Amino acid sequence: MSYKSIFLFCGLMSLTHAAYGSTAEAVEIRVTGISSCQGNVMLAVYDNESHFMNVEQAVAKEAINLATADCASTILYRISIPYGQYAIVVYHDANSNGIHDKNWFGVPTETWGVSNNARPLLREPKFRECAFTHSASRTSVTIEIQ
Repeated sequence: MSYKSIFLFCGLMSLTHAAYGSTAEAVEIRVTGISSCQGNVMLAVYDNESHFMNVEQAVAKEAINLATADCASTILYRISIPYGQYAIVVYHDANSNGIHDKNWFGVPTETWGVSNNARPLLREPKFRECAFTHSASRTSVTIEIQ
């Protein structure tokens, strides 16, 4: 095998490697609109529509304790995930019960937000409305919780 063949093979393998989301880089997630320093900010990252809004199938999830974090109306969080398409769901679990509380009609009583700040009326957002592509060495997402 010649050096050109080896170089071409390695180059194609690295392109294939990147195309299938195997390179992990940080995504910077900025959550704004935090109204109090009580409880936790719950964060879940999803990589496809069939898993979306099912926290057990999130590719990454985190509970950020506001009492121990530098509490402010905005927090910054970094997570390292492979390149690909993702949607992020965040809510402020103000009473620290680990559940996104809802009223009798199923409407959330705790503030929440999603990537792309999608907020459809009378239904949950869909993956495609919240999806963003993580393809650069630094991707930044701002989510406003309301």
